[in-house]
Amino acid sequence: MPSPIAHSLAGTATWAAMDRRRRIALFVLAVLVANLPDLDFLPGLLVGDANRFHHAFSHSLGALVVVSLAAAGVARLLGANVRAALSISVVAYASHLLLDMLAVDTRAPYGIPALWPLSNAYFLSPVSFFLDVRRSADPSRFWISLFSNHNLHAVLREVVILGGILLGILLARRSCKSTEPAIRGSD
Repeated sequence: MPSPIAHSLAGTATWAAMDRRRRIALFVLAVLVANLPDLDFLPGLLVGDANRFHHAFSHSLGALVVVSLAAAGVARLLGANVRAALSISVVAYASHLLLDMLAVDTRAPYGIPALWPLSNAYFLSPVSFFLDVRRSADPSRFWISLFSNHNLHAVLREVVILGGILLGILLARRSCKSTEPAIRGSD
């Protein structure tokens, strides 16, 4: 499955594509939500098996709905733009699910339970664009196991693919901005 770097780039691309006003709060929201499903490692670390809960319900459309509605609720309480928070949360969370489905998965159950709670089936694309991130399930070795040549190669591939997508979005936004007519009275 992709690294937090890949998910952060996907969150940044979501924000760049969706937030014309470049609000920093929405950037933080997009990157946070794009990484949120992988917090399922934390309970596993606490019980001595980092992978025990990974790729469970947090990697599903059911969780996407709950998290996105929660983000919209928080936005409403803060007096922020509810529609922007909701839409960015939906796309950022969905980006995590998509990236995980497009990656090599070497641990059973393979894939993600994308349609939970409607189905317990796991889904994985037959075509992999991203490598797996190799890690130890042993909490005492979990963090150090992340630093390997294989994982470096995986991250470089993520940066090339997702960095290219982000760059394309930024260039497209810039070219659209330069072709927009000037608004009268804005000078």
